[in-house]
Amino acid sequence: MPAYLAGRSKEKRIIEKALKAITDPQLAGGELKRSPKPPITLSGPRGTGKTCLLQWAQDLAQKQGIPAMRVVYLRKGYSNQGTLQELTQHIMDGEGKETASNSSQASFHPLSSHSKEWRQDASDVSFRQVLQARLDECPLAIMMDEVQHYDADYLALILQQGQEMIASGYQLALMLVGTPEMESFLMRMSATYMNRCQTIRINNLSVEETSQALHKPFLDQDIKVSDDALAFMIDLSDNYPYFVQVVGQAVWEKMIEQERQDVDLALAQQSKVVFERERNIFYDSIYGEMYRAKLIPFARQVVDILAEHEQKLRLETLVEKLQKRNPDMKQDRAVEVAEGLVDWGFMWKEVDWLIPGAPSLASYLQSRIGEQANS
Repeated sequence: MPAYLAGRSKEKRIIEKALKAITDPQLAGGELKRSPKPPITLSGPRGTGKTCLLQWAQDLAQKQGIPAMRVVYLRKGYSNQGTLQELTQHIMDGEGKETASNSSQASFHPLSSHSKEWRQDASDVSFRQVLQARLDECPLAIMMDEVQHYDADYLALILQQGQEMIASGYQLALMLVGTPEMESFLMRMSATYMNRCQTIRINNLSVEETSQALHKPFLDQDIKVSDDALAFMIDLSDNYPYFVQVVGQAVWEKMIEQERQDVDLALAQQSKVVFERERNIFYDSIYGEMYRAKLIPFARQVVDILAEHEQKLRLETLVEKLQKRNPDMKQDRAVEVAEGLVDWGFMWKEVDWLIPGAPSLASYLQSRIGEQANS
């Protein structure tokens, strides 16, 4: 099934403005007449389409002639994960090669300034020196994925020096992407950094966006999808971006298998078994992570607490209610439980409120909890 990024119009506009800002007219010395936009943080549970949106942003930057580096890992002590030196070397070289710390196809040339002095070796050159030299020559977008797993020292240095460049008017755009845990990670590292960021949180798609995401790839290939088949696919997907992709792919493959050029309700229903298998694999991995984090016993409590508050409450209220139900629970542990349930998508953040996550996840977890109780 052809890929298609549906919805996210608000998020796309924010990213478009940030990229446009670093291509504005410049003053002498490489500085912008207007300061670039603040760094963007994009957070959402697994399967909400963060990486797709990041890829869209990278492609948009490249189309606008902005070299875009997508950083995947920055860790110390891991031979298969990127280091700050590796990232610095890549900014210096400007090559499109893929490394552990970078998956971009950067479209800029090796640095012309200082190249002989530095001997094209970043080991004795600071990240700041290389970044500033690069920004003297061209704009740059640095897009960091799975930030919650980064080394804190590496990340602090990049953010501090990146923000200094932005404040000085250099053509730099920073975008940080991760699960909701990323926000807590950044707050612990530097509350002032988070206060200076533009935060985007993504969860479910709307029904209209889900319909568009499921329907358009078929329409683009002149394939008719009946109204009842589309309604069935929307309902099955739970409006969850990853499940939208899984449903669409399952129906597409069933259509190809039957050598058809249309989708009716009967065909869509035949894909349900395949979809449910993939969904349960996804949820089983979440259950396993929640089990290891000792969150499962509290998931059932949170369902009841949300029901008591009309499916919407603030973090401090949830912490208070968890402590009341579990007298031996310290406040730090209650906060950890609440943030863990948000990070794994059991609850979602909606501005300053906590709301239920995907209904099918709650149903799956309750089913597993029931099985455990009956065993």
